[in-house]
Amino acid sequence: MMTMNYTAKKISPMLAVADMEETLAFYHDILGFTPRMKFAEYAIVERDGQTIHFMKAASEEVMRCVRGHTEILHRGFQH
Repeated sequence: MMTMNYTAKKISPMLAVADMEETLAFYHDILGFTPRMKFAEYAIVERDGQTIHFMKAASEEVMRCVRGHTEILHRGFQH
């Protein structure tokens, strides 16, 4: 079997969020991302050619599953 090597040039993760407005404010104001698409339940931000997609979590149960894995604690964070 022949093995092929691939290099990822870009990834676009989709993250579940509890509060879309708070998330977008953090990614814009603190991390410097630019909003590219914004709806109540879905948004995309971009910086340096990289994008992140956000989807409003369907329930608090979903957020309990992802907390600690995808959250960024921004207390004292400086850019």
